[in-house]
Amino acid sequence: MVEEFDVASSKGPLLFMASAGGQEASSSTSQCTNTSAYDVFLSFRGEDIRKTFLDHLYTALFGAGFHTFRDDDEIERAENVEAELEKAIQQSRSSIVVFSENYASSRWCLDELVMIVDRRRRTSEFVLLPVFYHVDPSHVRNQTGSLAAAFAGHEDRFKKERIRGWREALREVADLAGMVLQNQADGHEAKFIQEIVKVIENRVNHRVLDLPSNLVGMDSQVKDINSWLQDGSSDAEIMVLCGMGGIGKTTIARYVFNLHHSKFDSSSFLTDIRETFEKSDGPNNLQRQLLADISKRKETETFGVNDGINKIKHAMSHKKVLLVFDDVDQEEQLEAILGMQDWFYPHSKVIITTRHARLLTARASKLKIHNVDKLDNNESLRLFSRYAFRQDHPNEFLVLLSEEVVGQCEGLPLALKVLGSSFYERSIDAWQSLLAQLQAIPKNRILRKLEISYDSLEDDHDRNLFLEVACFFVGEDKDHMVTILDECEVHTIIGVQNLMDRCLLRVDEYNRVMMHQMLRDMGREIIRRESPKDPGNRSRLWHHKESFSVLKDNSGTGNIEGLALDMRMLKEDKTVSCMNSARPGRFSFFSWPVVNHTSNNSDEMDLKADAFSRMCRLRLLHINYLHLTGGFKGFPKKIKWLRWHGCPLKSIPSDFPLESMVAIDMSYSKLGPGWCGDKLLGCLKILDLSHCHGLTRTPDFSRFPILERLILKGCESLIEVHESIGNLENSLVYFNLEDCTSLRKLPRNTAMLKVLKALIISGCLNLDEFPRGMEKLEALRVFHADSIVMGPVVCEACGLMSIFYPGSQVPAWFSTRIKGSSLSFSVPSGPHTSIGGLKMCIVCFVYSMKEQDHEQFYAIVSNKTKDLKLIYGPTCYGCPKPNEDMRWVSYWMLGNDKLEAGDELTISLLSTKAVEAREIGFHLVNPRLEEEADGVEVNQPGYPSWDPYPEQFVGHSGSTRLFGQGTLRKALKDLLKDIGVTWDPCGAAEFEFYSFPASHAHWRSAGDQNLELAHKS
Repeated sequence: MVEEFDVASSKGPLLFMASAGGQEASSSTSQCTNTSAYDVFLSFRGEDIRKTFLDHLYTALFGAGFHTFRDDDEIERAENVEAELEKAIQQSRSSIVVFSENYASSRWCLDELVMIVDRRRRTSEFVLLPVFYHVDPSHVRNQTGSLAAAFAGHEDRFKKERIRGWREALREVADLAGMVLQNQADGHEAKFIQEIVKVIENRVNHRVLDLPSNLVGMDSQVKDINSWLQDGSSDAEIMVLCGMGGIGKTTIARYVFNLHHSKFDSSSFLTDIRETFEKSDGPNNLQRQLLADISKRKETETFGVNDGINKIKHAMSHKKVLLVFDDVDQEEQLEAILGMQDWFYPHSKVIITTRHARLLTARASKLKIHNVDKLDNNESLRLFSRYAFRQDHPNEFLVLLSEEVVGQCEGLPLALKVLGSSFYERSIDAWQSLLAQLQAIPKNRILRKLEISYDSLEDDHDRNLFLEVACFFVGEDKDHMVTILDECEVHTIIGVQNLMDRCLLRVDEYNRVMMHQMLRDMGREIIRRESPKDPGNRSRLWHHKESFSVLKDNSGTGNIEGLALDMRMLKEDKTVSCMNSARPGRFSFFSWPVVNHTSNNSDEMDLKADAFSRMCRLRLLHINYLHLTGGFKGFPKKIKWLRWHGCPLKSIPSDFPLESMVAIDMSYSKLGPGWCGDKLLGCLKILDLSHCHGLTRTPDFSRFPILERLILKGCESLIEVHESIGNLENSLVYFNLEDCTSLRKLPRNTAMLKVLKALIISGCLNLDEFPRGMEKLEALRVFHADSIVMGPVVCEACGLMSIFYPGSQVPAWFSTRIKGSSLSFSVPSGPHTSIGGLKMCIVCFVYSMKEQDHEQFYAIVSNKTKDLKLIYGPTCYGCPKPNEDMRWVSYWMLGNDKLEAGDELTISLLSTKAVEAREIGFHLVNPRLEEEADGVEVNQPGYPSWDPYPEQFVGHSGSTRLFGQGTLRKALKDLLKDIGVTWDPCGAAEFEFYSFPASHAHWRSAGDQNLELAHKS
């Protein structure tokens, strides 16, 4: 029996498989997805070109920034691995099919080609580029030459219908405009590959920013912008995209940025400038992002605003840059950008989006202005239909009603999208009712029209959730929001899905809750209308000036459920007003006052605690950098979320009501040990004390019995985490100690946290003691330890270990190394031929690994001689930052039944879209023939070990990497030595420190109910 191997659903990390041989595999049909995991899918015959032409082509595509899928077709595949290949094709935006001499001799290649052709037939945007490598296109079209011989062999093995499909696919691809080596680049392969990459660059939209899936009318909108970006002008130029809110300015800017960013030395897209400026530290964050993007460094350190300005100026002065400033709405912002124009290197381009045409009146001579057009009637109807009917045209019974609704949207994409979603799957009566409401609203009242989508929500829970997001949760983590609002009796999970279905909010790739600014403004306008002249009677206060006024005048009422106030915004408003009145703010965009997280508030900003006494329904409270005076006896007692950044208190007063709080965020505060007293916070699930520099010890965690997320980032004075952390074994899922530079050890009971999914200790430079028993952290999926010199992440499972640590090259001591994602070799024969196992190193490039995802990848050792596969996928691994390399070193303890002299082996990596193999190395382990008592390690200088190329023994100076068949502990010790990690020989605790076993790891053998070790009969 041959068991199928499914990458996506595999639980065990190590599997034995027999190859599928000549059996036909059934092909499943995958649905085309809107998102693309890969830019390019490569189809090729491995034995012809894998280590030559294909490897060079792959490297060139990778260097051009294309995320490329390259399958290892030297590993014969089981049926549902073929399904994984089909999934990869469906998730690719283009495919390069390289026809070589023996391409058609592989049924896998031909099946792959059929799937690629089917993808092209169903998706017009899919790009298919045939490449003829020493093959005549006419031979592919007519199946002559080497293809004739290949099909003669297929005729006896496969059904006629399948062969007919192969022939049709070959003819269809051969008729496409392809690239022929003999006819191009004078037959020079290097030049030929460069031309292939240029074709892909021209035909594949290499996206780096998210875009909506249902774009309409984009070609006509971007035609002039594309021409301007490619006009060859040596001047540094600025173009402004101007138009009303919701017309698609940001989408157009993202679209052209994706098309052209790779043609510039550096690029940066600064989004939502208007909204960012509403946050006290927003301008500083914009400066840091711009500097990081231009310098291409993930983290940039600046010493004051002027230092940042100088670094930006220097970075832009010698690079051709593409910059986008999205949603500029203030005169001083535009002036600052114009003032930067003298810094730009020739050929640089800047795009600004704004809804305020008045900003451009006096500056038209310095700018190229592009007025964004509304969609025409046909485009509007098509976009509306995609959301109202999930197709390009209306239902035949609703054509007239659809045209009426579209007419009310006035060609505005946001309105068409939101209202279209509101009409989806509605009855005709509901259509007529909603249309009547639209027709009753005067033209140019677009916010009021959008409000119909809010009114049409089916229950109060969804409406309240929309208002909560609009006022308080834009940009917040979705899981954080769900935790808080679920305790406020809001049905958050289903509500989020309902709002997403109506296009009223979205969750971005970082799990943040996002909302279009017009929709946010609509929600806030709904709240304002509750009491237009008296903010104290509204249900929610989000504007800091109104919040301060209500508190200062003690005019709050029981209607208030949420209030946000940031005292720094009041101060900065006054500061900026003074700056602008003194002189025009030429560089005010970058020289916004520096945020001082520890500054004291002046007396005039102090407020009395009893200003909250009448707010009995208050649930969400943000009072950043506010100094409250007086007692808290009458303070609201139903608060679920308290955000009090910069709290000046060293401890919370005993009469301050914390008992009902679900989330407390007191970052940048002066809190010290014992800050919460003896209170029992039985409802608390999220505690964030980041950058509390006076915090030297954590509280007793028995007072927080259901805490789920503990964030102590940047607590530089913290020296002790209380041992009671172990009491949270069934609740704590996220534990962040990043940059706690005084912390020297973690509590022993950390190992008891059996539901912990993320542990972050990056930057804990003095951490020199790690608790035993970390193998008990079976749920751990994220372990960040940047700048920690304690050692690598190690997984131990079923006769093998995995070690993950930074690096971009296979260590030199590996006897064989090769670039690429696979390596094939023969196990040499000779004296002392007993093989105890092998060590391998795979250098992986990591595109992205999000903390909420668990990306899986597999090392595969295929023993063709024994018709056996060993597949290992660790369930715990080192996770570097995006676009960085990591090394995965593993030791496989194998016996002669799995590996012996003369065997033909292939080593490869099978991965998801996030991980890509760059280099593979291996080293065979040859133990002493005699049995080692108690598993004693052989540590004999000069003892020979195997080097398969050439087939002879080589000696090593010092300690030779040889093992007996005793214990994994000995193997781990040796392997750690190989990568330069010091091993203390005086105790067993060190092994506990390095051990992070996989939770489901075990050897699968014949007789296992889930998988059998099978051989061909």
